[in-house]
Amino acid sequence: MISNAASSAPVLVFEYVTGGGWPSHPVPPGLADEGDSMLNAVLNDFKAWGVFQTITTRDSRLPAARLSADVVLPLLPEDCEATLRGLLPKCRAALIIAPETGGALARLSAWVEQAGILLLGSSSQAVALAGDKWECHLRLSQAGLSVPRTLRLADADYGSGNSGIGFPAVVKPRDGAGCDGVSLVRNERELRKLVRRGKPAGGQVAADQGDDSDLLLQEYVPGVHASASLVVGRSQTVCLGLNRQLIDVGTRFHLRGTRFGLKHALSDRAVEVACRAAESIPGLRGYVGVDLLLTPEECFIVEINPRLTTSYVGLPREAAQPLAQIWAACGEELPEAERGAGGTGEREGGR
Repeated sequence: MISNAASSAPVLVFEYVTGGGWPSHPVPPGLADEGDSMLNAVLNDFKAWGVFQTITTRDSRLPAARLSADVVLPLLPEDCEATLRGLLPKCRAALIIAPETGGALARLSAWVEQAGILLLGSSSQAVALAGDKWECHLRLSQAGLSVPRTLRLADADYGSGNSGIGFPAVVKPRDGAGCDGVSLVRNERELRKLVRRGKPAGGQVAADQGDDSDLLLQEYVPGVHASASLVVGRSQTVCLGLNRQLIDVGTRFHLRGTRFGLKHALSDRAVEVACRAAESIPGLRGYVGVDLLLTPEECFIVEINPRLTTSYVGLPREAAQPLAQIWAACGEELPEAERGAGGTGEREGGR
């Protein structure tokens, strides 16, 4: 049980895929591994910080796991909403790890907001905007940022050269996470075949796409796939790391992993535009991942992930606790007695 420690109410760390939110069975092993890696990294950081006790959940259908939370509650999907809504008001704060797909992250974030406790992440409205790849693309374009040319597939006259996009081109779900459901099409025949199927190859996370309005057609930009790990606050944005994403590009895109500490001729520029991209969406807070494509001449913003990403696992932790920075960025200054070893100061080198 949670004890009456100095910081009183615990922090809830809820991981959607392995914590009882994933509706179908079996839980996809790859997603479960990613979820567990992020959950363990966060729980270990809370333990190292030593300021708060933590509570988390575990899907009862999965094997037990060794988690460094003070309390681990078994949970099934049918009980998820009632359990979390009952638990949240008893917590001091909540950190949600979930995909944007199907509105999962926005819905969970709204539950935290409705409970009236500190949300260690972006507002539900910001999540909904960033998670809609079409609306996010429009917002980034309006901010004057370089983005790959993109159309809703329903609006694309792909019988006449993709309305200027041309081939090869990328087709992706408007609502999706990571590389799931992302396809490369090399000609009109492949595009028409994909449209007849109703969704891109893969579809592990994305729900069945009923029509073209759920798909985007995007210019294919050869280059280095990168991601920026940011902590976004009200007054400044700090970059914790620029990483290389190892992505196999093909009929089905596949993320093989992440190489931390990317060195590139445009690294400084990439950090600058990633910060501008995050700041263009009101309500983004805490940890935010920005995906980029780096060519020899330009940094393109691909999308914004308004949540913890797997890159969090590889962050350097010798300078400051990432959690302390996230806590400060989300708007609650800790009393001096509660700050612990991690502190709440900003890391050097960011905006």
